[in-house]
Amino acid sequence: MGLVASRLQQSVHMRKLRDATAVLVLVSTGSAFGQTDARGQYEQWREQRNALRVQAQTALDSETTRGKAKMCPQANNTREWEICLAAEGATTQANYDAFAGAIRAMIALAPPSHSQPTSGPQGLPRSTNELVAQFDLLEAESKQYRKDAARAAFDQFEGGSGAPPFELEAEVRLLRLHMQEIAFLYGEELSTH
Repeated sequence: MGLVASRLQQSVHMRKLRDATAVLVLVSTGSAFGQTDARGQYEQWREQRNALRVQAQTALDSETTRGKAKMCPQANNTREWEICLAAEGATTQANYDAFAGAIRAMIALAPPSHSQPTSGPQGLPRSTNELVAQFDLLEAESKQYRKDAARAAFDQFEGGSGAPPFELEAEVRLLRLHMQEIAFLYGEELSTH
């Protein structure tokens, strides 16, 4: 009787083990399919983010290099200075638009996640929408400041021929400085990790 009971118990144990293994295989296979899907979503997110990072970094590098050169060295009079500074401003604005647009898009590009954000020492992290709204607010305030500062630059020479070129130069320099501010504040978006 002891041998029969022992074999029966062993048979039941083996069946339970086999059933548990089958369940484990099914769960892990399902998890693998879910992981493949999640991994694919993550890879797509990472590729999009990297393309935006490259766009932002390229525009920032271009403007940083341009900022090291003397502006309009060929200008011989006030009119030439104005024409040249207007062209410089257009190029700076295009670089700024590419840079700030890419940073904003990276902030808006939420990583794929299937879990709720966890609370840290400072509470819950901001949502993507909140971070984008904060970026937009900072951009609006900075735009107004640059407009007011350029007007102040113009006013330094009001009534003289130096007013328009100084205003244009101020616009270019302030926009370049703002790009550096964004790079400082949102440098994490520019990192390659």
